[in-house]
Amino acid sequence: MVDCSAQSSHAADYSLGTYKPVSWQPTERFVDFVKLSLGLGVKLENEGMGMAINKDFKASLKAWKLRKRLGIKFQPTNDLTKHLLLDRRRNVLFIFHHVKFLKTQAGLYLPIQKSLGLTIDESLKKGTLPPQLLAETLHSIQAVLFPPHNKKAARILKKLIANHDTPFDPECARYDGETLPKDFRYIYWAKRIADLHGLLEKWPPRNSIERWLQWQSSEGNALLVAFIALLISIIIGIISIGLSAVQIWISWMAWKHPVES
Repeated sequence: MVDCSAQSSHAADYSLGTYKPVSWQPTERFVDFVKLSLGLGVKLENEGMGMAINKDFKASLKAWKLRKRLGIKFQPTNDLTKHLLLDRRRNVLFIFHHVKFLKTQAGLYLPIQKSLGLTIDESLKKGTLPPQLLAETLHSIQAVLFPPHNKKAARILKKLIANHDTPFDPECARYDGETLPKDFRYIYWAKRIADLHGLLEKWPPRNSIERWLQWQSSEGNALLVAFIALLISIIIGIISIGLSAVQIWISWMAWKHPVES
């Protein structure tokens, strides 16, 4: 589930956002390779780490909203290190879809909330991935992107599972309920899910109409729009004064030179 030779299948300078593929070196400990591959969540014992996913946050990151607002497509990946990785060039969001595998590993720690503090070292010694990582990945798929109670998100997931070319694991649609603590925080995927949320907040324009609307509403152009409006008002005012002057002159000339009947 973690590609041990990821670097060899990409160019030396390949990177995708903050993701850079690495390979397991002959002299490297496996635990160090896993830490380097994940890049995050190494010091789980530090207080204040991670990011809470509140209701508003979850509501904004449903799959159908990502598709509708940002035009994002969803692609399954067998490499856990690519989970929630967004390819901005192709507008593709990678999702580690092997939910059956995640549930099987998480099942070794039931109730999982009591094991969330286990480090990578401790977890690998038990032959599993860290419970925190398992919980985050499951939660991001089944509670954030594709919540079962949301018909639009569930419809998208159903189509992804039915895709003959790149099918998602059917277990993605089998939701077992949320058993995580209320103060559960993301650590491993905090940066990536925060980036997705940030994109939705900015909502980059996808066509000329959306770009024009964004330009009209941006703070950087507010002063320019106000100046143009003021300039137009001044011009209209000058024209109005000119027309009034002409009318007064015509009235004066008519009074001075009355037309004899």
